[in-house]
Amino acid sequence: MKQTIYNRLCFFLLLAVCSSCYKDKGNYDYHPINEVTIQAIDTAYAVLRGDSLHIVPRKTFSLSSNPEDAYTYAWIAVNDSSKTLATTPELHEPVMLMPDNYELYYRITEKATGIKYEFKTELHVMTGIYEGWLLLNDQGNDNPRLDMLSKNVSGDFNFISDVLSFARSPLQLSGKPRSVQVIRYRNNNPDVLIGTSTGTTRIDPETFDWNRTMNVLYDMPRNTPADFAPDRLNHQYGITYLVDKGDLYYRNPPYSIMFAQPLNVVRMETGKFSVSPFVAVSMFSYSLLYDITNKRFLRHSVESFAPYCELMPESPDFDYNNTGMDLVYMERTEYNEFDVFSILKKPSGEFYLSRIYLFFDTEYETAPVRMNAPELDKASYYAVNPDYGYVFYSVGGKLYEYDFSSNQAKLKLDISPRVISCLQTQYMEAEKEPLKSLRKTLAVCSYDPGGPAGKSGRIDFYAATAVMGDLQLRRSFSGMGKVISMDYRGR
Repeated sequence: MKQTIYNRLCFFLLLAVCSSCYKDKGNYDYHPINEVTIQAIDTAYAVLRGDSLHIVPRKTFSLSSNPEDAYTYAWIAVNDSSKTLATTPELHEPVMLMPDNYELYYRITEKATGIKYEFKTELHVMTGIYEGWLLLNDQGNDNPRLDMLSKNVSGDFNFISDVLSFARSPLQLSGKPRSVQVIRYRNNNPDVLIGTSTGTTRIDPETFDWNRTMNVLYDMPRNTPADFAPDRLNHQYGITYLVDKGDLYYRNPPYSIMFAQPLNVVRMETGKFSVSPFVAVSMFSYSLLYDITNKRFLRHSVESFAPYCELMPESPDFDYNNTGMDLVYMERTEYNEFDVFSILKKPSGEFYLSRIYLFFDTEYETAPVRMNAPELDKASYYAVNPDYGYVFYSVGGKLYEYDFSSNQAKLKLDISPRVISCLQTQYMEAEKEPLKSLRKTLAVCSYDPGGPAGKSGRIDFYAATAVMGDLQLRRSFSGMGKVISMDYRGR
């Protein structure tokens, strides 16, 4: 037995020695790869949905040119999923992708070796109503009109009059126009909401299609009156406050809070109060509102399921729970990050400016300051500059700029006989031109009462400067009507 084991060990040892002496006659000659370099493709393309996209790449080879049929080709658009647009060396295809931003890959595979080469670019698929300013016009006949300054594939803007008809939307606006807003009303995707004296409704943000269930009345409790037509929709961070005929309604989907019964009541008090249309919305703790009935500021907890409001914390400088004044205007701004600017009016006619800081709690910047501002009693529209805290207000064709730090106001524009119909600070997200230079500018909408009906409107975008310097005109558009509300539909 031992001899057998010994013989086997010797056999395997001899086999190993012979194997180590075997000469490897394999072919290890290395040949360079004929590498392909892809050129003549831009870093980004924009195309209207349905239009053809034309891209003609140029291929160079590290060794010698190969015929086109030595490769396979693929043009692949990638977003949440991928779609092959073509399998040809060049791209000449109509793009039927849904409007959105895509990564576009041009992929070449050598048939003989399986080696792949790839080039990535950006593809922006748009429609005629893909992006731009929505403009709500007052035509003076209870027949509002929605216009649009639509961003085109070159990055500039085209004016579209009556964009609902242009998009073949079935929605027919009626009543007195109140607002157009692009907000995250239902989820993280923007919704377009249009409000008039006959009601507020959504439209499809991509196609502007509409059906009657898009009316916000369908989001309200069943006992809501059929003539429900919010005076104002206040929105921020997915939180919505609707004010209708002095009643306040609240919606906060992240907390699973839907519109319910009016919450314009105060804890431990009886009876409802009438609330101002202006609500300063906060996502952190409290939103700020104004009780018209009792002339006081109130708070509402955005995290609370309780259907009531709360009194303001005490201040050593001013009684915010009993101002004795009427609220003229209120706006949550980006000045000092979260300052709420409020203009109050005493029965004797004096105007006061209040600044309240809203973050995780309510803090008072100062006691309200009496405003030294000419013609403020005749003002129609207001806006606040987020960089300098200037308060802009208009009187007819005049635009005033008020600085609270110096308590002075200056007349900045007088475009009479034109009449200013809307003031709005531009808060849209903008990292690239032509929008980047317009962020935080003041949009001044005006019209000529003696001009052609529905066509004499103009929008001028002005940038404020330090120490109440001259306004800088950044951009102008014309051809619209009397614009009373505007908002940007971005991407």
